[in-house]
Amino acid sequence: MSSSAKMIKSILDPMLKRPDHIQTAALVYRVTPKGIQILTVTSRGTKRWILPKGWPMEGKTLIQAAQTEAWEEAGLVNVVSPAFELGTFKYMKHLQTGLPVPVVAHTFAFETDELAKKFPEKGQRKRKWVDAKRAKKLLKNPEIGALIDSLLGRFSKRPSK
Repeated sequence: MSSSAKMIKSILDPMLKRPDHIQTAALVYRVTPKGIQILTVTSRGTKRWILPKGWPMEGKTLIQAAQTEAWEEAGLVNVVSPAFELGTFKYMKHLQTGLPVPVVAHTFAFETDELAKKFPEKGQRKRKWVDAKRAKKLLKNPEIGALIDSLLGRFSKRPSK
């Protein structure tokens, strides 16, 4: 690429690139004798497997909004250890208008030992506990897979020095 083309690109790129939208996501997990399980839910539209997620909420931090989304979409009721941020993942969200927008989802981990039988979106979604390997396949996003690996890394035994 010539230097003039690079200059034009550097001027036009910021004007043409839409900024990423921000969402918040919940990676809900439980510790079982067989290992860590991840809670997946289906989306309302396409019924593909996803993590509970949504837009930021006025008056709430991103972690509080993620916990609210996990309640509404999956029935999270009892967080048994302090929640923490795992990182982010990117995806393209198709708005109701059909317009795709880039989204960065700030993802928080919530350990639970209980889900509600009734929750706001119960009739609109399915939910399923799966092991980490299966979760990565169902969720189909390498960045989410890396977040799951990060979570698992917190539970692996560190070699003694």
